[in-house]
Amino acid sequence: MIRRGILILTVLLLFASALGLVTAQHRTRSLFIDLERAQQEAKRLDVDYERLKIELARLSQPAAVERAVHLSHEKYCSASAMLGKTAAMTVTHEIVEDA
Repeated sequence: MIRRGILILTVLLLFASALGLVTAQHRTRSLFIDLERAQQEAKRLDVDYERLKIELARLSQPAAVERAVHLSHEKYCSASAMLGKTAAMTVTHEIVEDA
């Protein structure tokens, strides 16, 4: 009778241990998948950051700034279009370098 009780207790403990192991492995796999996704996102963000740095360098060139000012005045500014019919307008710009 005591042996049977010990056997049942051992089987229950073994089952609980196996269930704990499966749960821990599942959680580990889930965390590993999350880690891989985060690493991929970090790589994508690094590529985007480098692309944006290059684009910023290109757009901060004086010729690009002059073109943007010209397009803003001539094409996209409705106030300039309206006032340009009745008044003479001049547009100037200055590029100030950060120290």
